[in-house]
Amino acid sequence: MPTQQCPIFIRIPSIYSIQSSPSPFRIKMAAGEGSGGDGGNAGWSIFWLLVLLFLGFWLAGFCAFLYIIVNIFAACIEGLNPVCDLLLKGIQFTGTCAQCMMKGTPFNEAFS
Repeated sequence: MPTQQCPIFIRIPSIYSIQSSPSPFRIKMAAGEGSGGDGGNAGWSIFWLLVLLFLGFWLAGFCAFLYIIVNIFAACIEGLNPVCDLLLKGIQFTGTCAQCMMKGTPFNEAFS
């Protein structure tokens, strides 16, 4: 029976060896669907990470605060429903940044 050598120098039979299988939770960073053809660009992924950290969280927090307040009055005043929709898009901006970061999407293609 053939044996394999482990990194800590213990010999185990090959019938007990673990074969690597593709994980369903594998992260594909910058494996995008942009117009680049081959996939995403790591530079755009870094750009979206910075936008997420320095703008996205702050914008989402501010919009969430206003959304909670405005949504109360939107039940009484129909004219506030478009404002609530706009604030909800601001809250979801963090998700947009994260999706663009994972795909490596260029800025001009992100909102088209």
